[in-house]
Amino acid sequence: MTNNKNIRLIFCLAAIASITTFNYPGYTLGAVYNNSSFTAPLDTAAFQANSEQGWSALSSYLHIDSAGSVAFELILKCSQPVNDWLAEQFVGTITQEIYIPAVELQLDYYLLQDNRWEMRITAEGKVYLSVKEGVTPTESPVVLPIKVQYSKQ
Repeated sequence: MTNNKNIRLIFCLAAIASITTFNYPGYTLGAVYNNSSFTAPLDTAAFQANSEQGWSALSSYLHIDSAGSVAFELILKCSQPVNDWLAEQFVGTITQEIYIPAVELQLDYYLLQDNRWEMRITAEGKVYLSVKEGVTPTESPVVLPIKVQYSKQ
């Protein structure tokens, strides 16, 4: 249990560091950088990013928290420009059955205050992302930390 808490703490600190480092008031939302590399724990067996549309997972964490409850944490990078963040973007697929919900889920999360995003996970494990309220990223590439929890049932 302590190891899981440590992993979650590290993920949260990485997400906060990403937001703090790459987001400045009055500038764009998301991390913008050139020719840089980032390595972090990546569970490629559980989540596969949609590389055909420029998405890559810098970090992913899926874990059964309690009976039927899944913690899903990602740091995603999109290297291609996105024309419409209000439309759903297919970001990847959950590849292990143990983490796929029995029914389609729509999960809200806040990237920053007054900036609401929605993650939709289908019963087949497809993961979609869109902005519902607030500022949208204007630069490319963009890095987005995501943390949601859902019931598998």
